[in-house]
Amino acid sequence: MKYGATVAAGDMDGDGISEIIAGGGPDPRNKAWVRIFRGDGTLIGDGFLACPEEIKYGVRPSGINLIR
Repeated sequence: MKYGATVAAGDMDGDGISEIIAGGGPDPRNKAWVRIFRGDGTLIGDGFLACPEEIKYGVRPSGINLIR
């Protein structure tokens, strides 16, 4: 992966603590993988593709605060 990463934050699980949302930066070879991490860097789940695999150029994630 080149051109760094794009990062956002938001409370994705409604626990009152923001998680880190990261995706590959804007490079024509980067797939649109999104991964979510706890504040200590622990990966939550396996991540997901934001668009079909053949669409490339990274991804710009966005966060939301969920209310339970």
